[in-house]
Amino acid sequence: MKVVEFFGISRAGKTTQIRDLAAFLGENYSVSVFERPNINFRDMRGMDEFHNVLLDSMINAYEGALSRGDDFLLYDRGFYDRRVMVAKDQSEGLISDSLKGDLGEKVELYMAEVTHPFLFIIPPSVSIDRMSAQRREGLDNSRLTNGLKTRDSYEGIAELIDDYRSLRKDYPKIVQVGNGHSIEETTRLIRSILGVESCTK
Repeated sequence: MKVVEFFGISRAGKTTQIRDLAAFLGENYSVSVFERPNINFRDMRGMDEFHNVLLDSMINAYEGALSRGDDFLLYDRGFYDRRVMVAKDQSEGLISDSLKGDLGEKVELYMAEVTHPFLFIIPPSVSIDRMSAQRREGLDNSRLTNGLKTRDSYEGIAELIDDYRSLRKDYPKIVQVGNGHSIEETTRLIRSILGVESCTK
């Protein structure tokens, strides 16, 4: 089973690409898609529970796809993303060192199962412009991070870019896409790397 993860900066095109890829692959392959559940840390007992629930849902998606014998499992933000976000929340005092350690062990275990991690990076100004456009259309979900040290400001996005790029140095199989590429170019690149340009088995 090929496990593909799209992760990175908000509004960089991850969801668009993963939905396109799922539809394309679905013509000839069995495909499962993990999309982050609609959960809010404020509805839980704290950030610890939030992280555990989110990670458990990701693991369940993997185990389910494996047991069904799926050809592809696509993650819209998965274990590589969790690796960055868990460290971020720990550095900001939102979760304990011990929880970071416990979560980190699980995350590392399943990161090894991701065969194709794609990192989406766009400039902070582009992400902010797209956020403003989404807000005008009523589509923005950045309210979910209200009350946290903002990650939707120019500085917050720039910090995340640094974190993601540091991760890429540690995990060279990460492929960076998005910055300077059109949607069509990104689509072709992803399909080429997966070896599914014609989507036939």
